[in-house]
Amino acid sequence: MLTVKQIYEKIEKIIPKSLSDEFVKKYDAYDNHGLIIGNSEVKVDKILLCVDVTNDIIDECIEKKVNLIISHHPLVYYPINNISTETVLSNKIVRLIENGIAVISLHISLDITEGGVNSCIANKFEGEEIEKIEKLDFNAGLGGIKVLNKETSFLKIVDICKKEFPYESVRWYGKDRKVKNIAYIGGAGSLSESDKKLLAERCVDAYITGEIKHHEILDCIESGLNLILLGHFNSEAVVLTSLQKMIGDVLNKEIKIIISEKLALN
Repeated sequence: MLTVKQIYEKIEKIIPKSLSDEFVKKYDAYDNHGLIIGNSEVKVDKILLCVDVTNDIIDECIEKKVNLIISHHPLVYYPINNISTETVLSNKIVRLIENGIAVISLHISLDITEGGVNSCIANKFEGEEIEKIEKLDFNAGLGGIKVLNKETSFLKIVDICKKEFPYESVRWYGKDRKVKNIAYIGGAGSLSESDKKLLAERCVDAYITGEIKHHEILDCIESGLNLILLGHFNSEAVVLTSLQKMIGDVLNKEIKIIISEKLALN
């Protein structure tokens, strides 16, 4: 039976922390990747995959005798000053420790890696990816631009999104028109001025992301860029089936890996 540390070391080979570190350094971002909570030497009975570590998911782990959560979002993102039962976050930490449940979070590295969040979004649309939006070394990067195999109506793209991303209501902006080039970023997809310039140069017709701010929605509409907002959670939950296979393969199926049944936010 593998320990938490051994599992993390194996995952590091396919979803390396170096991707997060490079992105944070290049784009002046912040992340918290790795073993967030728990004893690294504990032997793991069962792994549960989720986007966010919620109280419902902790309840599910207790019920199903899971002692390792692998999440997309870090439970602890920014430094905290104390751990007690007085706040929602601290209380979850206390519950996890009391019940011997460790948490590993993969966040930006899982966004970027092949088979990760943005790959899963891209795979819902047939075509060829021609470029990353926020680039790193060795052809890695966050988000992408894809030329579709066949020109498609914008409302058809919306229908695909509604079907393939079922956890939240999909919102869209722009007139129905033919779409050939799409761009996508999972989660929070605010575009920098250089990103907007890149999308314009590549003649992107529609941009698909989880969420952006109100004024950014207006910018897209007024610049003629059609927009689809999947919802932050909705755009990232799509990765869990892929993640289950990736981790199962690297662990040689030694440990049972389940996807949470309590993913919905309401």
